Amino acid sequence: MTADQSAAAEAEPADAERHASWLELFFDLLFVAIVAQLAHGLVGHATVGRVLAVAGLFCPLWWFWVSFSYFSDAEERDTPAHRIGVLAMMAGLVVCGGGIAGALHGDPALFALGSGLARLTRTVQWVLTVRSRVGRRTALRTAAPYLASGTLWLVSAATPTPACYLLWSAALLLEVVPALLAATATTGPARDAIDGPHLVERFGLFVIIALGEGIAQIVAALGVAGHAHAPEVLTALAAFVLLCAVWWLYFDFGNAAALTMLQARSDEVWPLIRNGFAFGHVLLVGGIVALSAGVGTAVAAAQDGSADPDAVRLVCGSLLVYLLNNSAVGLLLRLTSAAGTAAWLLPDVAVLAGVWAAADRLAPGWAFLLIAVVLLLTSLPSILRRLRG
Repeated sequence: MTADQSAAAEAEPADAERHASWLELFFDLLFVAIVAQLAHGLVGHATVGRVLAVAGLFCPLWWFWVSFSYFSDAEERDTPAHRIGVLAMMAGLVVCGGGIAGALHGDPALFALGSGLARLTRTVQWVLTVRSRVGRRTALRTAAPYLASGTLWLVSAATPTPACYLLWSAALLLEVVPALLAATATTGPARDAIDGPHLVERFGLFVIIALGEGIAQIVAALGVAGHAHAPEVLTALAAFVLLCAVWWLYFDFGNAAALTMLQARSDEVWPLIRNGFAFGHVLLVGGIVALSAGVGTAVAAAQDGSADPDAVRLVCGSLLVYLLNNSAVGLLLRLTSAAGTAAWLLPDVAVLAGVWAAADRLAPGWAFLLIAVVLLLTSLPSILRRLRG
C-alpha cells in the first residue's frame, strides 16, 4: 500500500457501511458444501422420514452459522489469532459436514464429533476475544452454554442411537434458549454492537447459498447423461424460473423490507434481527434447501421422459413451509396486515395444494411454471409499487 493509499484509508469515516469480510465469505463457502450435502440427502428420497432427518441435521448447523454471524458482526478482528480461531472452527465443521451422509444412514458419530469440536473451538475464541473488554468471569459465564453444548456433542459421538439424539436436543436447547429469553442485551453481542445492515446482508448471502444449490442441482442433472432431451431441458428451465421467482420475492420483499424496517425502528435492532432472521429464517432457508433438492430430482427424472411426483410434492411442501413462515414473520414484526397477507398467501396456498393433488398427472415442468407465475402474480401489486417508487 502506498503512502497515498494509507492516508485515504485513514480518512475513511468510522461509520462506513460494512460488508461481509473475506473471512466471513470463506466461512460461508464451507456452508455451500454443507448445504449441498443436506440437499443431496433428499434427492430421490422425498419421504417424510428423510425430510425430518435432514431437518434434524440442518437445525444445529443453522444455529452455529447464526451464532458465528452474530459473533463476527460484533467481535471480528482482522488479526492472526482471530483468523486462526475461525479456521479452527471451520475444521470442525469440515468433519461435521463429512458426517452428514453417515448420519442420514444411521451412523451419526462423525457428525457429532465435528459439531462438538466446532462448538468448543468457538467457546475458546469467544473467551479469548471478549475477556479484555468484559472481564474473564463474564466471558466464561457467557461462554458456558456453548461449552456445555460442545461437551454434550462430543459425548454423543460415543453414544449409540437413539440416545445420542436426546443429547443433541439438549445441546441445541442450551444454545437457543438464552437467545429466546433475551429481551435486549444477550449472552451474545451487546445490543449497541449489532450492525443491522451487515447482518441482513449475511442472511441474504445464506439465502443465495441455498438458491445456488438449486441451480447446481439443475445443472448437474442436465450434465449427467452428456446430452439432454427436450423434456429434460424444458423441466430444467421451468425449475430455474421457479428459483428466479423465489429469489425475486425474497430480495424485494424480505431482504429489502428488513433494511427499511431496521432504519425505521433503530431502537429495536436486536429483537428484530433475532426474531426476523435467527428464528424467522430457519424454516425459510430450510424450505429453499428442500426446494433445491426437489427441482434437482425432477430434472434428473426427466432424462428418460419420466416424471417424479414425489419431487413435485417436495417442491410444493417446501414452498408451503416457506410462504407460511414468511407470512408469520411479517405479521409478528408488523411488516404487513392480516388482510394484506391473506391477499397473497391464500391464492398461493390454493395453487400449491392443487399441484400437490395433481402431481401424479401434471408434468413437473408445467407444475413449476404454474407455481412461479402464481407467486409473481399474487405479488404483482407490490412489485408495481416498488417499480413506481
